[in-house]
Amino acid sequence: MCPSETCGNGTCGAGETHANCPGDCPAVNPCGNGTCGAGETHANCPGDCPAVNPCGNGACDVGETEATCPADCQAGPACYDDFSTGTTFFVGNDTTAFHACDAIPPTNCSKGHWLEFGTGECVCLVRCDEIAGTPALGESCGLDNVTCLQIQDKNGQGGPYCVADQWKLCTKPGTPVSP
Repeated sequence: MCPSETCGNGTCGAGETHANCPGDCPAVNPCGNGTCGAGETHANCPGDCPAVNPCGNGACDVGETEATCPADCQAGPACYDDFSTGTTFFVGNDTTAFHACDAIPPTNCSKGHWLEFGTGECVCLVRCDEIAGTPALGESCGLDNVTCLQIQDKNGQGGPYCVADQWKLCTKPGTPVSP
């Protein structure tokens, strides 16, 4: 029951609660109850209201999982990001791709592009725009299980290369790719 002398004056006074004087005392959604309620935001109650998630930006960001953002965090095998790419002047006469480099940096890669795995293995590469028909990203490069991908190595370097699907290279370090 409302105390008669103060209930109804528009101010939630001493002894008044939402239960005994709902006209003066609005319902309270206390910060810390695990629910992001009316009037709560990430700024004033971060424990109840998570930060706005950039789900849908193409990267599986911190706080995103396959369950909370399947568009960015697809299930599947992890990608390999322990590799480096490079370009060097070509001095040899071998015009094939995907063969072993003769050194680091190599001198036998026909277009001068190469990829070195974290294991030390080096393979000559071809950029997608250097082959006949110029495949678009995600398209076959004209060889079985070789796809044009915009790869990015652990140093943030890369480009549109024809790469073997079995390598499961990252398009961004730590981001799975499904060719």
